[in-house]
Amino acid sequence: MRRTTVGLCCAVILAGAAWAADELPREAVGHNRPLLGELRVRYLLRQLDLTEEQAKAAEQIIRAAYTPANERAAGKVRALWRAWAQADAAGDDAKAQLAIKELRKLNEDPLPETTILKQLEEVLTDRQKRKLEAAQRRLKRYPGGGVSPGDMYRIARELDLSAEQNKQLLEIYKATREKLGPILRPSEKKKAELVNYMYGRLLEMLTPEQREVFAYRVRMLRPDLIDEGLRVLPVPEAYRKFCQQRDRQRSQQQNHTPQP
Repeated sequence: MRRTTVGLCCAVILAGAAWAADELPREAVGHNRPLLGELRVRYLLRQLDLTEEQAKAAEQIIRAAYTPANERAAGKVRALWRAWAQADAAGDDAKAQLAIKELRKLNEDPLPETTILKQLEEVLTDRQKRKLEAAQRRLKRYPGGGVSPGDMYRIARELDLSAEQNKQLLEIYKATREKLGPILRPSEKKKAELVNYMYGRLLEMLTPEQREVFAYRVRMLRPDLIDEGLRVLPVPEAYRKFCQQRDRQRSQQQNHTPQP
């Protein structure tokens, strides 16, 4: 897949995307720098379990919507990232935050994103639409998109854990929060340490099949892997079974819901 123009401008964010099963690179944890424009749309779509046909259609729509915009915005994006990097290196928090504010303004016009998602809406399943809404809500809280302890807690909770595993999960989450302590804005290094502490302990707690599903779903949330494509491949067989079982459970719940 071609590397997007905005992706090239933000290559510093996506560097070091090599994936290890037992540890996440710092770039996977994210930061306060927001995902913008095309990168943001690609990040959202990677979380929807698109089919091959859906991904091809989305790719065509994205290229048509963003290529002209990328050409116009590339210079400004590069300048703002340089301003942020220089301010950050100099310890000038005010200038760094100003650069971030300007970058966020570039993403205030949702027209291309709205257009793309509107065109895809007709081919998305109800489950994909729910996943998209959830992904958009999450980006409002974490504009950089990186994996957080809360994400891992939520993913693990959905794995049909045993009573003992649920107890261990809560203990691991509490221990992670305690390691953070009173720090309100931890550094990227500190966040990466906390996420990997929790990630490693959860992998140890889970069964092999649960571990496979967990690691795959975490991979969907990694902003450093956006350029892999709109589909997170390969799809583990354990994840396919997990989705089928979850759909059956939801169908049964709907069938047993009393009608008004």
